[in-house]
Amino acid sequence: MFAYCGYQPGFWGIGTFLPSYLEQQRHQTFGSASIFAILPWIAATVFTLAGGYIGDRKQRVRSRLWSFGYVVAAIFSYIGTVTHSLGISITFISLGVGMLASTLGPMWAIVQEMSPQGVSGFASGVFNGVSYVAAAFGPTVVGNIADASNSFNVGFYALAGWMVVTAIAVIPLWRGYRKGKQLEPFSLDNGLHD
Repeated sequence: MFAYCGYQPGFWGIGTFLPSYLEQQRHQTFGSASIFAILPWIAATVFTLAGGYIGDRKQRVRSRLWSFGYVVAAIFSYIGTVTHSLGISITFISLGVGMLASTLGPMWAIVQEMSPQGVSGFASGVFNGVSYVAAAFGPTVVGNIADASNSFNVGFYALAGWMVVTAIAVIPLWRGYRKGKQLEPFSLDNGLHD
């Protein structure tokens, strides 16, 4: 759950402020910034499908795909903010958002596999619900840092650092989980009815 809290702030923090970043930092018109801001969402769509496909074909490395996606997303986002070229900036920020999105398929497969039988929906709800709290901080962090420093870059760097920290949290899953061990079935109403 902690590791998924790296996804939401990064995805929504970058996605929310990209048009403003392009206008204020890259001096684009509102119209061109809006057009360029579509590209990360297109990348996210393609990369989400690719990540799910790879995760299904390479089940043993799903957790590594999750960590790898976060770290590469952080690196690409950083490169996108430090380059002077608008085209390279948009390309790398889009690829960063795409790499972050590529983790969704492997991540949700892991959540389903690790959830006790009968409560995978509830477990997914808890997992996602907690991450929404973290998601609220992505745009807040970027916005507050941008206001204080007159630069979106530092806010994007903070999000990139957070993605790396949460990528490290996935490392314990690299060796596998529930190997040969079946969890006991669980029901939310256990003990509530006679």
